[in-house]
Amino acid sequence: MADPTMQRSRSDVAQDPLEPIILLGRGGSGTRLLSAFAASNGIFLGNMLNATADSVEWVQDIYDLAIESTTVGVDAGSTRDAYWRERLRGTAGRILSAAGLPSDVAWGWKLPETMLALPQVLRAFPRARVVHLVRHPVTSSLRRTHMTSRLSNPVGQVVLPAAYVACGLNPKNIEFDEPYLHNAVTWTYQVGNVCRALSKTLADERHLQLRYEDICANPVETHCELGKFLGKNVVPMNEIPDIDWARVSNFDINDERPEQIWSICGEVAIALGYAKDGLAVRPINAPHPI
Repeated sequence: MADPTMQRSRSDVAQDPLEPIILLGRGGSGTRLLSAFAASNGIFLGNMLNATADSVEWVQDIYDLAIESTTVGVDAGSTRDAYWRERLRGTAGRILSAAGLPSDVAWGWKLPETMLALPQVLRAFPRARVVHLVRHPVTSSLRRTHMTSRLSNPVGQVVLPAAYVACGLNPKNIEFDEPYLHNAVTWTYQVGNVCRALSKTLADERHLQLRYEDICANPVETHCELGKFLGKNVVPMNEIPDIDWARVSNFDINDERPEQIWSICGEVAIALGYAKDGLAVRPINAPHPI
């Protein structure tokens, strides 16, 4: 249920012209596939996309908000909350205006760091719909580090220590721990927070969770599922997206690293239908207590 301090009348929300489709997923989880599916369903994701189809026009706003949210917080109904609502909605208006598009067009953005400020973003856009892509924490953690898992950038400098604290770990150990542990800690922190925010803030019909492994196994089915969620006539896929099968649940369960990762991520992963060995044990959108 949404925070009562930010409740607006139903008529105000219903008349809100801005209804973005927000594509979420931790960096390195295959979110480029989400962008491809969204684009094929006619979703405008911005005037400037980078090589991984991130909506770069949102970078400055989302990074600034992520840092503020992680360090001091942005309370619902506060002056800062109002500031961020105006700033985010202003950015949306400028992006649509630059593209010559009306506010009622199917539009949205994809930027992994949105995960770090989702409650504030949803208060700014109460009619938003969210697609959240997750990936098995072991394969995700054994990949290269994402910026949120490194101290070499302003976002990672605040997120990684916060993730350690949230997981009950000592941030002083960051410099001694291996990068895959940094990934595991930030996976749990980000994915867990998003799942809680979605269940608390959005009705079930306004968010969809997908597993990277399911997309790889059944890309056409996922494409159709996304189209139905968006309420659009599904356009047949012209071609199946390129999928690197070496990235799908490819790990040795006898390696000690998966065991360490699972000890950090297991609770959230099980709630998303994952098993330690990489197999999905139930549908992702089944009820889950996180």
